[in-house]
Amino acid sequence: MKRRANWYGLDMLPLYLEMSREQLAQALEQLQGLEGCQDKPYLLDNKIITRVIDAHSEQNGNAWVFVEQCSKWRKQVVSQRQLEDIAEIEKNVVQMKKRNNQILALAKQFKHQTIEKLMAKDDVELAVDFLDKMFK
Repeated sequence: MKRRANWYGLDMLPLYLEMSREQLAQALEQLQGLEGCQDKPYLLDNKIITRVIDAHSEQNGNAWVFVEQCSKWRKQVVSQRQLEDIAEIEKNVVQMKKRNNQILALAKQFKHQTIEKLMAKDDVELAVDFLDKMFK
């Protein structure tokens, strides 16, 4: 469900451009961090996973605002430089959503392998998991 948004003039283009760059950079950093946990998801706890899922789901859910704002700017008289900035924002949003989807997939996978899940297992389950990993 889309919420209402405030629409801005071209004077806000530099801010939108910077925000799109920053959100993409943060998504790439988060993705790298989660990829580094693939062999040891037990380093993560339930709160971290929940925050990651909530934050990146919300960010994807709000991406439509950037897309719609760019669409509105394209209907105005804009310079070549402004068109390039608008195109970069649109590209950044697509890339951010792609990275967020990768983050969400990893987080959902790790959701069942957090430290809390590990600590809840009995010794036999831990031994079976360990041996299973050794033989893979």
